Amino acid sequence: MGPKKKKATTPKTGKHRKSNKVAIAPPPDAEKQTPTSAPAPAPAPPPKPKCPWSHLRSPYGGKMSPADEWTKLTGSDYSASVVEINKEILKEEGVGVDQVIQYAVNIYEAPPPEPEPVITPEPEPEPVLTPEPEPAPEPTLLDGSDAAPPVQGDTTPTPTPAPSPAPKIIDTLQIINCELKTLPIPPNILQKLISLHVPGSCLSSNTITTLLSSSPSFLRCLSLVGNALTSIPLQLFSHTPKLLELDLSYNKGLGVCFPTDAFSSTPSLSMTLRSLNLEACNISAGLVDSLASLNNLRILNISANEISMEELTKLAPEVSPPPQFVGKLEKFNFHPMNSVANDKAYPTTFSKLLKKMICLKSLDENPFSQSMKIDVEQLAKLDMTADDENTKDSSTCSCVYGNPCTSKYNCKPHIWFRRYEVAKQAKEDPDFDVAKALAGGG
Repeated sequence: MGPKKKKATTPKTGKHRKSNKVAIAPPPDAEKQTPTSAPAPAPAPPPKPKCPWSHLRSPYGGKMSPADEWTKLTGSDYSASVVEINKEILKEEGVGVDQVIQYAVNIYEAPPPEPEPVITPEPEPEPVLTPEPEPAPEPTLLDGSDAAPPVQGDTTPTPTPAPSPAPKIIDTLQIINCELKTLPIPPNILQKLISLHVPGSCLSSNTITTLLSSSPSFLRCLSLVGNALTSIPLQLFSHTPKLLELDLSYNKGLGVCFPTDAFSSTPSLSMTLRSLNLEACNISAGLVDSLASLNNLRILNISANEISMEELTKLAPEVSPPPQFVGKLEKFNFHPMNSVANDKAYPTTFSKLLKKMICLKSLDENPFSQSMKIDVEQLAKLDMTADDENTKDSSTCSCVYGNPCTSKYNCKPHIWFRRYEVAKQAKEDPDFDVAKALAGGG
């Protein structure tokens, strides 16, 4: 027997070694699973409200400053687009008091009227002298009758379409003597208003605060004459950073506890506010302290209040400098309702105050200059408005019939500065004497 053949063996390497790894079978629903989709993008934030005057520019370049805006608001070339609503209009339109705001919204959002198309006639062509051609024989039909003359083209000029009207922009809303208790102006309209006037209603401090805090506003003028305000909340004007003119006159409830921080809690007012009217608010104390932060006032009316000598002395102190606005006032109304003028110190104190008002041009609705000699003792005892030439014709004074006059020319001199009070009394008091009021006794 021959030698046994050995089987060829191969060395065991890593390639041929058995692996201990166990294959993991895919889950039965692997084929059905789909990759998770990306999260939906967050919705874009709503656009920020835009100030109606944001496009205006200062004559010195750049954005308008509060001084530039005040010049524009009081300038003779400023023309406001006004929506005015009063009781007479509501009566004619058959609108109830609870529908006043919706009625104003409908007027505000009404599309502008379409202008009539302008017809431009085509210019007549200049005559061209050409030799007259020989007349052609008239065409005849087969039956021998004359054919109808050819129809010439229509020469009527076609109307030229007018450009589409620009959107109506209303920047002033006046709701006069409508006795409103709520003022639900939609935010999209409030943001477009420059001036809001609501005299002769029953609006409370909370109502106004709710309105102004509902949306950022760009009001430059706010008038709440003759309402039911009893306080000035700290944040009342924090949502009106552009306010230039504020009229709170004839809100007698304000004088009960007039807050000393009524305006200092809103720093923007110290830069912007130019005109403040607190006439007939029954204020006796705390007034000057509340005005101290209004450094840029130009017009101040605190007449028909119970101003004390202590308050008057704060405007013209002996040692310390007066409030900053005193030297900037251009118009000042201070005709008091109490007997402060009978105080022995009144002539001296008031004379010092006038000397500190170096920019004053009008005092109690009368022209004033530092060169004038004024009998201070008689100043507070006289009704300065009685000499106003603009109030001579008062034959159509409507205050005594419950509707405040809108023009000094039509109002009685002694009624003009308390017209809302007289109109309200005439409307509510069944025993109101019209003749006595017109004569100055009511």
